[in-house]
Amino acid sequence: MSPADLVIPRRHGLSPTWRTELLPVLRCRGVRTIVLAGVSVNVALLLAAGETVQEGFGVVVPRDAVAGTPAAALDGTEARSEMSVWSMLASPLLAGNDLTRMTATRAAILTNAAVLAVDQDPLGAAPVPVPRRDGLLLWTRPLADGHTGVLAVNRSDSPRAATLTAAELALPATAAGYRATDLWTGTITTTADGSLPLTLAPHAATLLRLAPATTAPARP
Repeated sequence: MSPADLVIPRRHGLSPTWRTELLPVLRCRGVRTIVLAGVSVNVALLLAAGETVQEGFGVVVPRDAVAGTPAAALDGTEARSEMSVWSMLASPLLAGNDLTRMTATRAAILTNAAVLAVDQDPLGAAPVPVPRRDGLLLWTRPLADGHTGVLAVNRSDSPRAATLTAAELALPATAAGYRATDLWTGTITTTADGSLPLTLAPHAATLLRLAPATTAPARP
């Protein structure tokens, strides 16, 4: 290590920035853009990207971002969270796992057409971070067909329940309400006022596609 290196201890959690003094220290030093890299690209890098963007920094992630990792590194819940974050960021997707030993579960995660449609959405809009005080990482993103992508990530080691509101998701009022499609389970929920109750397991994510209830469901 060089004497000029900045060392910040991490006390808890999956992310190298969450609950540390790193981002405030970098801001005080005039840093505005952060390049994220690591020996192992896993869910920690994704959460760090979300947190740094939410705190107002510009973020550069190397183009060889990894969407698939060995089964020993992430369980199915964390792998879906990882894929959800990369897709919400419209990132280039490269499978980093051993394709000859890939399980059916892992293959289903990497080839989910509805999730890939968000990643490859032709509008190419950037996700918008939504600040919350409960530790939930929340982003929205406008999609080319007028729908709205919504991603919620539970960064903690405990289950978390939350309710998303139309106001924080910036959803315009509609008499018919909204249809929310869970892109991992295919479950469709209709909400009259845009509020969405969620229950997330530790390290889990929910990736939703919201559309006015009067429109036809999107086809991936």
